[in-house]
Parts: sequence; C-alpha cells; structure tokens
Amino acid sequence: MRGAVGVGEASYMSNAPNLIADLAPAERRGSAMAFFYVASPVGAAVGVWLAGLLASHWGWRAACWIVGVPGILVAFIVWRFREPVRGGLDQSGPATAPALRSVAHELLANRVFLFLVFGYTAQIFLQNAVEFWLPTVLQRDKAIPLVQANTLYAQVLLPAGIIGPLAGSFFADRILKGGERAYFKVCAVTTFLTLAPLLAIAALRSLVPLYTAVFFQFILAYMSTPLVLALAVTVVSPGIRSTATAVLLTTVHLLGDAISQPLVGKVSTVFETGAIPANLARFLSGAFHTGADAHLTLALLVVIAPAAVVGGFVYLAGLRREK
Repeated sequence: MRGAVGVGEASYMSNAPNLIADLAPAERRGSAMAFFYVASPVGAAVGVWLAGLLASHWGWRAACWIVGVPGILVAFIVWRFREPVRGGLDQSGPATAPALRSVAHELLANRVFLFLVFGYTAQIFLQNAVEFWLPTVLQRDKAIPLVQANTLYAQVLLPAGIIGPLAGSFFADRILKGGERAYFKVCAVTTFLTLAPLLAIAALRSLVPLYTAVFFQFILAYMSTPLVLALAVTVVSPGIRSTATAVLLTTVHLLGDAISQPLVGKVSTVFETGAIPANLARFLSGAFHTGADAHLTLALLVVIAPAAVVGGFVYLAGLRREK
C-alpha cells in the first residue's frame, strides 16, 4: 500500500509542474512553484499533528482513513477543472508530445537542462542527507534528549519550509526580475551559502545558536527548489515538460540521497573505528568535536560539504550556457 502511494506521489510530482507552467507565464513561474512547494511542509506538519491527535482517540487505522479524506475530496474538485493548453503561455505556442526517442535526444542535447539536473543532484545529495541524519546528530553528538530534539527539529523545519521557497522566488522574480539567469543565480548562491550553517551546526553546542543554524540551513536549501522546478519546465519544449521533470526527479534521487545517506553512515563507521590517519583525526576532532560522539557529525560534514561546492559551480556553469 505504501508503494502504491509512492507511485501516485511520483506521478503527481512529475505532472504538477507541467500544469503550473501552463497556468503561469515564465516570469512568474518561480513564485507559482514556491506556493506549490510550500504545500509539502505545511501538509506534512498538519498531517502528522492531526494523525497523532486522531490516533490517540480512535487508533492509527482510523487516522490513516480520516487524513486521506481531504485528498480524495480535492481530487474530485480538480477532476472538473478545465485542462490547460500545453504550451499556451509560451512563445512557441501549443505543443504535442513527441516520440520517446525524440524526447531523449532533445534532453541530452539541452545543456542547460543537463547542468540543472546535475546541480540539483548535488544539492539533493547534500540536503536529503542532512534531513535524514540531523535528528540523530542532535541526539548523539549534541546530547539533546530524543523528544526535545525531534520537537525542536519539527518546529524549525515547518517555518523554514515555508519561508525558504517564498524567499527564493521573491529574490529571483522581484529583485532579479525573473528569467533563467535569475533562477540559476539564486540556486548557485544559496547552494554555496549552505556551507556556513553546516559548519556552524558541526561546531555549536548551545541550544539556541544550534537550532538557529539549523533554521537558516533549511531556509537556504529550500530557496532553490521552486526555481529548479520552474527551470525544468521552462528550458525544455512544452511537449516534454512532464518527462523532463520525471527525468530530473529520478536522477537526483538515484545519484543523490540514494548514495549520500548510506555513505554518511559508512564514513562515520570509519571515523569511529579509527581507520583514518591520527593527525587528520586530531585535526577534525579539534575543529568540530562538540560532544561525546562526534563521528557522525564529522562524517556528515565530510560527505556533504564538497557537494555544496560542486553544486554551486554546476549551477554557475548552467548560467553561462545557451540553451
């Protein structure tokens, strides 16, 4: 059943940006994608809170049924919406989907799209590893009790998940006047800047500064997500937008968090067993050892910090390329 939900989610995430592109002109797609993406952290926070409340009264099975009802109702409402014209807001005009071989050739020949895919892959390599391992880091290295660590983590994640996408679209559309170059600039700068709060998270121990660093790290990471989705449906022809989005999302997960999450664990084990040069171990511990168990923190930093640098430079390379 969980797999069936995943199939639906994957289809939704591939097709929704295409629909948004047909409802919003290119200069406002970043803002439109930001509102779309904000729904994810808001829905997750409300769903978890509501499911816990319902489960405490009627059990988890009832909670699963009840929290699914709003989605079913909205699905019937959306079913009656008028289908937008594919590419109707683009200069190229309405488009139809070409053959699969033509789609593959067009995507592989589109250098801007390829730079976007690999830049976002580096970013997901970084951010999904942070989201996966950070709660454990807070408990094991920073010695924060489990309930307190998870509660504060959720309280930080929700506002950051709202502010980040909206701030990214605001800077790109309002300050930099929108367009592909503005979107790539914001993606590059925010990816580079995620290094600062990551270093702070590794070095800090005091609760308020630590969670402040976590808050800004998530904001910076989320600023580029709606812009990446907007770029993915703008730099390709209207007839292949859903396929391009599907290729983007599949690639970033296969080459991103599918590798980075287990890699952090492997590197942590290497650090813990002392299988690194003694001088390097003393340097890392002296610079970032903030708790009784710093192996995981050091592993997280060593694995993901290069991804921030690589991702930022790949976005800059995409900025300098013509479609």
